[in-house]
Amino acid sequence: MRTVHFLRAISVLAVVLAAGCGDDGPNDGPGGPVEPPSIYGSWTRACEQLADEAAVEPCLAAPENFVFGPAVLLDPASYAASMGFCGGHEDEEEEIWALGTFTLEGDILTLFNCPPEAPARVFEARWENEGEQLILTGEGTTYVFARKPPAEIESISSRVTDAFRGCDTDSYLDGQISAEGPHYGWLSTLVIQDGEILMDEFFWSSEGPNSFGWGFYSANDRGAQTKDFPLDPGIPTTFYRIFRNEDLTPIHATGFEVNECTAEEIAVRVFEHDFVRGVTFRRFWATSGDLSASLEVDLEGTVEEVIVTVGGVFESAAGVTIMLTSPEGTTVELVSTGTFGADDDVQLDYASFGDVAMKTLPDPDDSSPDQLYVPAESLAKLTGETMAGTWTLTLSRESVEPGDAIYYFGLSLR
Repeated sequence: MRTVHFLRAISVLAVVLAAGCGDDGPNDGPGGPVEPPSIYGSWTRACEQLADEAAVEPCLAAPENFVFGPAVLLDPASYAASMGFCGGHEDEEEEIWALGTFTLEGDILTLFNCPPEAPARVFEARWENEGEQLILTGEGTTYVFARKPPAEIESISSRVTDAFRGCDTDSYLDGQISAEGPHYGWLSTLVIQDGEILMDEFFWSSEGPNSFGWGFYSANDRGAQTKDFPLDPGIPTTFYRIFRNEDLTPIHATGFEVNECTAEEIAVRVFEHDFVRGVTFRRFWATSGDLSASLEVDLEGTVEEVIVTVGGVFESAAGVTIMLTSPEGTTVELVSTGTFGADDDVQLDYASFGDVAMKTLPDPDDSSPDQLYVPAESLAKLTGETMAGTWTLTLSRESVEPGDAIYYFGLSLR
């Protein structure tokens, strides 16, 4: 059995994702029904498909790529559009990655803020080739776009390294992405209380092998829509950061749930969702400055899978052993004595270990490993053991050096 909070978080997220990219899509927009949702996703210019050769050259003035996605908080309902006609511009300090909105009323597509501060642009839209070809006619030109298949994502997941919800301050979520190269798609930020969406951002971005820091609550300019909002006391609230593929398929999400805030203590329950694999983890962590770190887990039930995150520093990584010990006393070597040699100048920077990993240590291209790696010993040894109790991470070697320490211990359980 999982805790009731675990089930609540999964069910709320499932409902929100289904509402955001279901077959019917949002129902209402300026002027009436907005359909079809098949415009969602990524499109690429395909002028060569025009039958009239004289129309090809004008068509080539169209942007090479264009993406459309849903957004739910603007009133009336609106939709996010990025790249393409929305373009971008540079101000004196930074490059702006433009994000506009659009409405689709019958066969009329209207783009707003594309590019920024530009008047609305109106096109007649029609689909051919069973919805795989989008033809826009307007401004004296016909533009042809072909649906761009989403990139195949074999492995991308996220680990939470920290989360915080203060009584009088903003909330934040820190984490680490494990992935092969950058993947382009949609990022969404959701805050949900008692089934009501209080904050939603939806914008085109990329996800790659790096760390992230994510703020909630205060309005900012990351997406097409943001606003400040109050939280009613005494009602659980969930905060999510979600990444979707180009066609809006959910890939992974990290988030947390909190109860009523008190000055003394705020209970935060953290979740990691991997939609590619169809699994959800509860996340725990502890900090330390010693050779070991421990944390308490209050989950009912038994282990199905474990992923461990380690932040460690060494005078030299040669001969280091890092071991996980379960509440039942079972030990698993994550890093063995022979993993690193005398010439490996390595510091573990939120490196995670799991049996589903594809990478191994040492990584010749990274002296500060921060991805998901195959452990020296399979974590499947822990399958079927109780989750509740004290979990311990230990660093050791034959001759401990003064600089050896574990500064972070993260544990994902399901």
